[in-house]
Amino acid sequence: VERGQMVELTQFAGMVSWLEKEMRLRAEEESNVTFEALMERLGQPGTLPSVLMHLPEEIREALLSVEFTQSAVTSLARANLTADVLGVAEVAPCFAELTGDLPWAADPKHAQRVATLLDLGGKGVPAATFPSFAGRVLAMAWLQEQEARRGIEAGDARLHALIDRLTADKAALDEVLPSLPDSITAVLNSKEFVSMAMHQFDNLDTEGRGSPRSATRGPAPW
Repeated sequence: VERGQMVELTQFAGMVSWLEKEMRLRAEEESNVTFEALMERLGQPGTLPSVLMHLPEEIREALLSVEFTQSAVTSLARANLTADVLGVAEVAPCFAELTGDLPWAADPKHAQRVATLLDLGGKGVPAATFPSFAGRVLAMAWLQEQEARRGIEAGDARLHALIDRLTADKAALDEVLPSLPDSITAVLNSKEFVSMAMHQFDNLDTEGRGSPRSATRGPAPW
């Protein structure tokens, strides 16, 4: 529709319906944004607000607050950093102060490493935009910590599932082995481990009820 052009009521209703669908689609796309996409977005200046909308409210409010901006500016003054453009190594100590004021636990050393990653070109950080830069650094650090925690939790859940499977059915080892790291599989299939296992079995088989030694001519008997 061109500017100033009259729109009929039926056309207007159709336009409203189209806009609603577009807004719904964009909202769905934003809600499904991935960790990788958020990290990539944070790599560019001016992207902090669009990323924070996907983070918890306390983080969003903290990094967009006037208090955070003031703290970032004050931290530069306390470090006697007055140049227009600052090196990442120069502003690194400021994160020790900034992370201490956050409503969540943040590691200043982690933030310093992220700051270095954001300045791969070595151009430095304009002092005027340091509050925004610091916000991007802390948002990225939080995202990395959450992703690492999810990875650990997923690994733990997978490990417990494998243990439960083996506990329920010892014959399930053939199914479980492909899920284990190659280094562990190699140990379990090694002649040394098989020999040790057979020796332990013989020690426990005091009543002579039988031994799996007949199965040791090929691969491990499990």
